[in-house]
Amino acid sequence: MTPIVQCVDRVAVDPVGREDPEDPPYTPERRKVPRLPGPARVYLEMAQWLLAREMRESTAILTVPEAAERAFRKLLDHLARLITPSGCQALLLRALHLTQSDFRFLRATGPGLTTGAYFHALGKRAEGTDPEQVQRGLAALLGTLMELTALFVGDYLLGRLVLEVWPDMPIREPSHPS
Repeated sequence: MTPIVQCVDRVAVDPVGREDPEDPPYTPERRKVPRLPGPARVYLEMAQWLLAREMRESTAILTVPEAAERAFRKLLDHLARLITPSGCQALLLRALHLTQSDFRFLRATGPGLTTGAYFHALGKRAEGTDPEQVQRGLAALLGTLMELTALFVGDYLLGRLVLEVWPDMPIREPSHPS
């Protein structure tokens, strides 16, 4: 079984999110295996595309943190219709927890305290950090959030959600699971 959300012209990945065909399917015993760093490639590529699109589509020149804030806000505001703003903040907090160990500037970052404010001063947290590291870190965070969302609501709903917000995203139209 493969996720429904797949980048066009990309290799399908298994539901666990790893491409190795020798990797056995998920079993309860696999919970003890440490998590591989970063999101699955398909979600990372989606996140990179979203960041690039947000930077390109803005009327003003945006920094990567500003583009990331826009992408997070659009995705999470849309997702909040399904799982509430508090649920979105919980998913974001988990994605931050999983990503912070690889990117130092994210360690000082936390979700906003008010509903709908998903980050507070993300650009300030990234100051003094190599721009390429910021790009990779925010793409990893967004990809991890999308991977967690797919685990929570399923690939079908994630695909529909992403296509509602960004209809020009180069992913296959999700087909309804049988």
